[in-house]
Amino acid sequence: MKLRPADIEPTPDVFATVMATGIVSIAAGDHHYWKLSEALGVLATLGFAVLVAVVITAAAAGSRKLFWDLTDPDVTLRLFTFVAACAVLDTRLSFNLALLRLLGIVALLAWLVLIVLTARNMSAHRWAALRDHAHGAWELASVGNGYRR
Repeated sequence: MKLRPADIEPTPDVFATVMATGIVSIAAGDHHYWKLSEALGVLATLGFAVLVAVVITAAAAGSRKLFWDLTDPDVTLRLFTFVAACAVLDTRLSFNLALLRLLGIVALLAWLVLIVLTARNMSAHRWAALRDHAHGAWELASVGNGYRR
């Protein structure tokens, strides 16, 4: 079996793994489990870099349009995992001022774009239709507002 970049199609909430790993890394550090914290911090950072590369490669592969329907509120709400991943890594890597600023700016810009898209997408549907399709992943917009100690 041959795996091609065009075959990879990550879900919009793919960055939840980075978010969760980073949160556990921060918690481990807060409880003085330094080795575990460092290992999970490295894993979260590498995972973030790999996932960003995978998403960019998948979006650029072939002649097809972006594979996520950015008019669907479910997609834009699940994309808040990217914002949360940036914010968690921002907190985890706060010792590096350049990364702190870069991730903070990326998180802010992504959050602003996603807020506008989500508001537009939700306003295009009736409340009853939104209620009937809502699920736990829609809580990600509140998680994506940032993570700070």
